[in-house]
Amino acid sequence: MLTYQVMLNDYNDDTIDPEVKLRFNMFETKVQYTLDEVKKTYFHLDTYILEKLTQQENPWIEARCDLTSSENCCNILNNETIKIYYKDLMIKNRS
Repeated sequence: MLTYQVMLNDYNDDTIDPEVKLRFNMFETKVQYTLDEVKKTYFHLDTYILEKLTQQENPWIEARCDLTSSENCCNILNNETIKIYYKDLMIKNRS
């Protein structure tokens, strides 16, 4: 995971080149498939759009409490909230 994070940090505020060859081949097939889907879905988006997308998600909203989107926040997202959010999203997308 650290290797992946360092590689993403190299892109700063630009989009991530969807053709970039990330070192995902170390993962089992199911994980590889998920990573490929994430790459296909999100790597062409710039950081502004990605930020706006995440700011609409419940874990982010909950962590920020009553802060406006322009106010800085260092609150940590709650792991249980993240699990519930993505579990519900998975169930919704299967329907």
